Amino acid sequence: MRGDSVAIAEWRARAWAALVCGSGWAIAAGVLVGIAPSRLEGLAIAVGIVGGIAILLRALRVALVATEQSVRIRNVFRTVDLAWGDVAGFSDGVYVLGEGSDEHWTLRVEMRNGQNVQAFAMFAGVEGRASTIEALRSLAHQHHVPESLTGTPAPAPRGGLRRLLDLRHDRRPTP
Repeated sequence: MRGDSVAIAEWRARAWAALVCGSGWAIAAGVLVGIAPSRLEGLAIAVGIVGGIAILLRALRVALVATEQSVRIRNVFRTVDLAWGDVAGFSDGVYVLGEGSDEHWTLRVEMRNGQNVQAFAMFAGVEGRASTIEALRSLAHQHHVPESLTGTPAPAPRGGLRRLLDLRHDRRPTP
């Protein structure tokens, strides 16, 4: 996607992705070196370095890239290409860093087939930055895509451990 493309990405999203993915890979590589027989330590270190660099480069490329025909959502481990006709709307999404942490705003791209994709590249903090929201609104308007962006996180999904923690605190089941 070159030429007339527009890329939108928050530097914090790229930095956070690089930090988290790089740290995770370093820990995994350390474990691999620790369990590898001594004759394979060099190979384990090389795999760790190459894998770490690959993940770091991928993390630094997170973005939402738009052209006249399509939108590409580049997350760390998954890239989704959509024709504009497949996009049903842009809305507020949520990214939770872990149990008990704040809910952070991110972009949710809704598809006509009912699925949603979070665009991690929009992650900038608890609330979305005004300049990012305006750029996304402009993009949506240009491509006739409905948007309902406020810059505040959508309610986080309540399931699994989050639901159990909620039940422990307010004693009411969540829908």
